[in-house]
Amino acid sequence: MERFWGFSDAVRTPTGPDGGSDVNSGRAVAQVKAHYRPVGRLDVQNLFGVAAAHAKIALFFALSSYTPEAVVWGDQVGMALFRFDMQCAPEPVNAVAGGIASNRSGSTVVSPSPAAAVPGSAGGHRRSPPPP
Repeated sequence: MERFWGFSDAVRTPTGPDGGSDVNSGRAVAQVKAHYRPVGRLDVQNLFGVAAAHAKIALFFALSSYTPEAVVWGDQVGMALFRFDMQCAPEPVNAVAGGIASNRSGSTVVSPSPAAAVPGSAGGHRRSPPPP
């Protein structure tokens, strides 16, 4: 999915402990949860922390959906949240994800990480994460 949006160097992490991400590229990290319960804020925060530590964009993909708290927190920090179906077709859950999905270059308007501005973003705005 990352390659579709311009992250051409995206690779799946090896099977086993993934260090907090399932897919890595030079500019982004992604987590994929293929379970049937909504993804909670803690999972979203964990990926955000991995992305911030490596100054990368965080992309989260969930088969089910997200808890309302996870969506609010993702919106507050500018993190891209997607759903996908059994055919792996992604669907944006929030505005940041919608911006990535509509712009095949993979750039976004708002930086999803407080650690680094997104290359090619409009102004490279930074947002501080809300309190846990």
